[in-house]
Amino acid sequence: MNKRILNSNNLIYIYVIAVFIVIIGAISGIVLYNSSSDTKNIINFDKLSEEKSSELTKSYSNENYKFSLLYPDGLIPSYIETEEGEIVIFTGTEKNYGFQIVISYFDESADVLTAERIKKDTSITTIDPQEVLLGENGRGIAFLDSEGDSSYRQIWFVIGGNMYQITAHISFDAVLKKVMNTWEFNLLAKNKDISD
Repeated sequence: MNKRILNSNNLIYIYVIAVFIVIIGAISGIVLYNSSSDTKNIINFDKLSEEKSSELTKSYSNENYKFSLLYPDGLIPSYIETEEGEIVIFTGTEKNYGFQIVISYFDESADVLTAERIKKDTSITTIDPQEVLLGENGRGIAFLDSEGDSSYRQIWFVIGGNMYQITAHISFDAVLKKVMNTWEFNLLAKNKDISD
């Protein structure tokens, strides 16, 4: 009978192999998690579902800033010109159903638009910040912020020398993502300079 007896040298060898396997597994898990979390923290509105929502039945075009988007029936767009730019407000009859776009001149690169910069310049604390890609030219940040008992989705991006700050109540978030998926720019015409 050929029985193999485990001696202390064999046990040490088995433990070393087991520890090595656990370490390799842990490193692989960390690498996979980090690579997936990098892409998870980027919202690419061009890459969202190609399916157009049936609730987005109205079209809005802004001639001053050369963009268009679709939005739900029941919202009424209005705008206010400001010294810095323009505010477009989409209001509805239901509470918290709608969104606004604040457009202002921005003479810096989109690279400076970070959670830290927003907090420094505005005192807004960004919750769950994510990088935003809007086509080939638009880049910015999406985040949540709270005001009292209410939470809001904020999407800020820079394109064509302007900053776009989109704000909506968190209950409108799913619809806002669909709206953003329809947003298109016509930058063949230079933004505000041509329309003035």
